[in-house]
Amino acid sequence: APVKPGSIAKITIKGAIPISPATVIEIDGIPVQIISRQGKVISFQVPADSWVSPARSKVSIRILTDAGWASEDNIPVAWQKNIALIESITPNPASIGDTVTLEGKLLIGRVLLNDKPAIILEQTPTRVKFAVPDGILMPTQYNLLVENGDGDSVQSTWPITFGVAVQGKNMPHLISASFSPTTLKVGDLLKVTFVVKNNLPSAVPLMTLAPPPFTYEEKQASWELGIQEPKGTLHLRVSSDQPQGHESGSWPWMFGFSKSSLAPGETIEVIGYIRVSTPGDREFRTGLVVSGSRFIDDNMFRTKITVQP
Repeated sequence: APVKPGSIAKITIKGAIPISPATVIEIDGIPVQIISRQGKVISFQVPADSWVSPARSKVSIRILTDAGWASEDNIPVAWQKNIALIESITPNPASIGDTVTLEGKLLIGRVLLNDKPAIILEQTPTRVKFAVPDGILMPTQYNLLVENGDGDSVQSTWPITFGVAVQGKNMPHLISASFSPTTLKVGDLLKVTFVVKNNLPSAVPLMTLAPPPFTYEEKQASWELGIQEPKGTLHLRVSSDQPQGHESGSWPWMFGFSKSSLAPGETIEVIGYIRVSTPGDREFRTGLVVSGSRFIDDNMFRTKITVQP
């Protein structure tokens, strides 16, 4: 018989299969809560949704007992007729520039990606087409749902997982970086020259603080100067194996670009300076960062620098 999401269902085990407290029931590979065991009958909680997947008309069920896995079976799902459902999403994962299609029931209202509205291109109660968001720099996962109404009257589908795939070679990259001179004296300026290329088919937003050619005192850090990272922009970082005045492993020196956007296929050079104040040998390194997220290029172009008294 069909199972109703959110309800208690029963399943009967056939044959000489032992039922014990270790018995597990999985629906589509996810363990569910077992309510009771009475002889060969097990009562269990049917999930109220399809976890992070579109709603399906059938789900797979299997049982793990002391004798191993019992045979797998498919059971129909009886969804309520008056609730909004996302039944399919294509393509998933999508690529930058794609149009994504949702199919289902009562798909009226906003399409939200991590709570931000998507650009809807076409919409009916059974089909919605929307554009992949602008400004994606790397592989990205979203919670997607369709929502309508306001305040206490909001109704929505449950969130499903939607991804945008970006191959590593197609992401923006730090294609070169150099430090000069490699031998200098306390009080001298260490020059760092970066070159970044945008390999994406769309423009990349750039952080413009600290503006080039910016100069740091060695014991200064970007956060001490109040420099904020606008989320989703690119910026550059420099560190060393002994960042004087800062924790080991930190990246105190942040550099921005001379403009706010980089066109597809375009390269840009950034120059910055660090006024060294500590004698000794250190290894400096660079990185390219998506602000508020993670490094795209990490620990790149390592260079030994000698600072004389």
